[in-house]
Amino acid sequence: MPNNSSIFSPVHWRRFLFFTSEIKKILINLLCCFIPSKKRRFKIRKSFFPLIKHIPRENNPSIVKSETVNIAFCFDENVLLRSGVAITSLLYNSKECRYNICCVVNKGFSEFGRQMLRSMVEKRDPTSTIIFIEANSDFDRSFVWKSTAVYYRLMLPCLLPDLDEIIYADTDVVFCDNLAGINRINLGSDLIGGVKDIINVSSVWRRQKGDFFRKLTPGKYLNSGFLLMNLKELRDRNLYAEWVKLSEDYCGEYPDQDILNYTCEGRKTLLPLKYNFIPQMYMKALREEVYSSEEYAEAFSAPVMIHYAGAAKRLSEEEPFLYYAKAAGI
Repeated sequence: MPNNSSIFSPVHWRRFLFFTSEIKKILINLLCCFIPSKKRRFKIRKSFFPLIKHIPRENNPSIVKSETVNIAFCFDENVLLRSGVAITSLLYNSKECRYNICCVVNKGFSEFGRQMLRSMVEKRDPTSTIIFIEANSDFDRSFVWKSTAVYYRLMLPCLLPDLDEIIYADTDVVFCDNLAGINRINLGSDLIGGVKDIINVSSVWRRQKGDFFRKLTPGKYLNSGFLLMNLKELRDRNLYAEWVKLSEDYCGEYPDQDILNYTCEGRKTLLPLKYNFIPQMYMKALREEVYSSEEYAEAFSAPVMIHYAGAAKRLSEEEPFLYYAKAAGI
């Protein structure tokens, strides 16, 4: 006789709550389609969606900054404003961290853009710094799906020879907490650390083609929107030259991400989902245990970074992104 008590286990109960929350989200979004006022739509969503509770907190200047964190953003002038939102959210939640922010930008990046971002840093956290490094031309012959800027993150081992490690983050993100915790993670001999991508779901993985994916381990493919990079080990293995060569021949929607996963196979550290949380439907990922229900619950209730990637970009006008955009003066 089957034991029906298992349906009331904590795991099943959390999955049930998550499923009902997704239905609630659909119904609330449907209701908002009939409300013309953007301000009223936002208030309705704020009442129902937990992520909106992660509003900006002014940085307290009296707190002693006991930890320095190196972080890189790589972008061109097309996403200048979005980059400003990401950096503003980082500094609003810095707490005990001071940040050395490195921006890898396109050649000819305007002085207006540089000064705008400098002013944001000086205003939000005078203890943090920001520098600008122009991208080199090594990837000019690479396959381009959307923008050459996707390859800028691959330049970091070459452009930052004096650093052994750095955190990399995309610009379509907002930070809801500081990065002190991840800065203490020791990669050892691993090359990169990151969060598992939704592509690890079996139905999605089966659709991937090419030599790259045949040589990768299912369940350990990382999203490149947030990375802890071991620059010293990457330089010692001379992976930079391999990346340049691979980028010229590879034709994929996410070439930088695929190349990183392919060349770092077997030397990747998995990070908790809360460091790169994409607010999308993750039921299949939970069912296949790509992420545990505990990991998802932690990321949903207390994310360190929310990543508005893919379909999640449409949420950016209604969730914490809007708060930080206003705080950045955008």
